[in-house]
Amino acid sequence: MVADQLLTGYDSKRLNTLYVDRKLELQGLIQAYSRTNRVFDSSKEFGTIINYKYPEITKSHVTEAIKLYGSGGNSSRIIVEDYSVAVGNLATSIYELKETLPNPTEWINLMNDEEKKELFISAFTVASKCLNSVTQYYCFKWDNQSFGLTEHKWKQYVGAFKNLTDSDDSSRDDVPVVDLYSTKLQGTEIIDSQHILNLIGEKTTVEGDNQTINDEVLRLINEEIEDLSNLGKDQQSKLLKRFVDKVLVPGEIPAGVRIDDEFNKWKKIFTV
Repeated sequence: MVADQLLTGYDSKRLNTLYVDRKLELQGLIQAYSRTNRVFDSSKEFGTIINYKYPEITKSHVTEAIKLYGSGGNSSRIIVEDYSVAVGNLATSIYELKETLPNPTEWINLMNDEEKKELFISAFTVASKCLNSVTQYYCFKWDNQSFGLTEHKWKQYVGAFKNLTDSDDSSRDDVPVVDLYSTKLQGTEIIDSQHILNLIGEKTTVEGDNQTINDEVLRLINEEIEDLSNLGKDQQSKLLKRFVDKVLVPGEIPAGVRIDDEFNKWKKIFTV
């Protein structure tokens, strides 16, 4: 609900959606709607107005108010394109991204090819900006067919970008990296170092005085480590792989010792 007292002198960059169920015109309309247009960071480019009163009349009032109070310039958009148009732009950018790297898990092939790497980074930047815009629509819902890839595949592209730019941040100043579910596969645990260490702890068995794993468990753990690398945590995955190969597999962890404690102790010695 919007009170007249909030129409001026009120500024909240976090405000994304305004629900209107009253008649607004001219400067009152511009002032109210403008409460949502404060750019918060790269993740918020515009706001959303949901109007419950007479859509066609409201559209006319908006058009009239923009003509009177709009800047008339081309430096910024007053009304963004329809969701379907934004999705179309995203699908195009995803297609062009795939052209630079069809399989995001093969990012290592671009590591020493500066030209191809820059083409990928450029295409990813465009796609990520398009996806960032699409996620800001209130009707956003991931659509594999319309977008051109699955959520997990997008996460792998994010991982490729992070690995190739040696960036462990969720975003850079010039690229709004859309993680969507923060290194998480739908319906599963968060995939990170702690998740893998917990998995190892659950799967080890005791032989004599030490902990050990069988070949099937080792295969499962290596798959998880590879997935961690593909999700943009290549340095973490390499450290875990070395720990597994040099400490866990040879049976050097005493029975009764927590795997994560042993890993942290080993990591301090190994990385000194």
